[in-house]
Amino acid sequence: MPLIQRVWRALRFGSGFAVIAILASAVPASAYCDYDQRGQRYCTDGGTTNAAPADLYAAIAVSETTLTSGVSWHEGSMEGAIRLAEAECRTQGASDCHEKIWRVNSCVALAISVPENAWAVDWGFNRAQAQGKAMAGCRTLGKSCVPEELACANDPTN
Repeated sequence: MPLIQRVWRALRFGSGFAVIAILASAVPASAYCDYDQRGQRYCTDGGTTNAAPADLYAAIAVSETTLTSGVSWHEGSMEGAIRLAEAECRTQGASDCHEKIWRVNSCVALAISVPENAWAVDWGFNRAQAQGKAMAGCRTLGKSCVPEELACANDPTN
């Protein structure tokens, strides 16, 4: 029996509950849409899933003695991003490279001031925000701050 006939029959017999139950059964109970952290829409529809994109990580490592740095991006895990940033820092001759910042699905930046041996890291949802915050933090510690590293997690692969 077509849906409209079932609804009419339920109404005719005064069963409001039956109308609700029949109409609810016409829409898949598992259909659901939402937005991920990046603002991208994803949906599930009766078992078919359009999943949100995988999280991506970025990290910066710094040697506090030499101000040598390393950066990584487009990594599938926090650990991987940190490991790559520290390794890149070490390939430039520093032995005391340590992760100073990591973020998922966002941008990271480093600003340094060599005369004062000062540095600051920060993050943002875009490049300008991350770099602006790192520069502002550095300026509280030194007078000759310059941007040194800037990467967003979703930048093309290393």
